[in-house]
Amino acid sequence: MAECYQCDLNSCFHVLKASLKPMQESGGAIIFVSSVAAEIGMSNHEAIAATKAGVAGLARSAAASYSNRNIRVNCVAPGFTVTEMTRQIWENDQSRQISESMNPFGILGEPRYISSCISWLLNEENKWVNCQVISVDGGMSTVLPKPKARVSR
Repeated sequence: MAECYQCDLNSCFHVLKASLKPMQESGGAIIFVSSVAAEIGMSNHEAIAATKAGVAGLARSAAASYSNRNIRVNCVAPGFTVTEMTRQIWENDQSRQISESMNPFGILGEPRYISSCISWLLNEENKWVNCQVISVDGGMSTVLPKPKARVSR
């Protein structure tokens, strides 16, 4: 499993390397995908937290290195999102409820939430945004959810 996560970091490095030459003349934007697990301590997420923290660090360092070439590098850090990769969790009622309870909105993320942020970052109108790791997690990385009131009996 750890090899898979290492592949994620390596693939980001190779995308960066391959993107630099075509962007030399006109500049451009590169967006990496990290994870809320790299932002906060989450039990049983050691491998993905380490890898995704590496992805965020790569984005920040690359932004510092290539801003003078008009190349922006940013990163999106999603919270738990309903995808094929997370199917085993969101299809299980108990796991889904636990995951939902960790989010201030009490819901799971949808891929369109992440893709809309990536589209926004790629838009030329937002060229002033550089070297950022943007959490798209419903507040999970910064807000402690308010406990639900218990009904007394």
